[in-house]
Amino acid sequence: MVKSIFLQDGEEIFVDDEDYERVNQYIWTKSYVDNVRRIHTKTLNVSLSGFVLENGFQKIKNNDFTKNNITSIGYQQRWARPTRNTSSIYKGVYLNRKTKKWSAVIKIDSKSKYLGSFVNEWEAAKAYNNAVDKYWDGQGYKNHKNQNDSIFEYEYKTYKDQKRRRRGKSKFKGVYLTQSGYVAQITYKRKTYHIGWSKNIYETALMFNKINFYLHGSDVILNDVPMTDELKEFISNWEIPDKIKALKGEDNGRSIVDKT
Repeated sequence: MVKSIFLQDGEEIFVDDEDYERVNQYIWTKSYVDNVRRIHTKTLNVSLSGFVLENGFQKIKNNDFTKNNITSIGYQQRWARPTRNTSSIYKGVYLNRKTKKWSAVIKIDSKSKYLGSFVNEWEAAKAYNNAVDKYWDGQGYKNHKNQNDSIFEYEYKTYKDQKRRRRGKSKFKGVYLTQSGYVAQITYKRKTYHIGWSKNIYETALMFNKINFYLHGSDVILNDVPMTDELKEFISNWEIPDKIKALKGEDNGRSIVDKT
């Protein structure tokens, strides 16, 4: 079973059910270096793929962080898509301008291995695919016929103040506007925790209220939300996340010890 996790800016990503609770304990953010997007948490200074699987990385760069798309076998270049602006749309294939034929090569132990020369571009691509099976037991990127999977040079736009551009304030405490909806967050003992996400600003504000009251008691200032029957039903059925309950449980445990 696959579950959704929302990044700090509200973008939805997917993890396995078995990893959901431990991943959802932390706030995950995006950073960009040239054309590479990295999703990580500052709390542990680790990437999400490496957190899900030790020394892991994604086979296909997308929002799928399930174990079906994460591996620690080989190295990242094995799974990389073809580069752009080369003579072929296929990985491991290039046009020999002297012979006007397509050559296929693969890197084994950091050395290029020549796989042959072909009149047809796809035949050269198939030779590369066969080499992936032969030398890497199929653990690497494979070409797809008539499909250009090459990486565009600039798929992402990077801003120095990216977090502030992607996340805006709302009229409610603990609620932030993102590109895809509203995110609720709360700070507790100098740590910020992701509470939930909704396209409805009032639902998100009520999430914050419920958590704020749960953690700090009746003395806190709550968001003034215009209540409807639908909102009352929503918040009564919305459950406090286990990671928040754990915080309160830790506090209760300490207070009992302190009193004794």
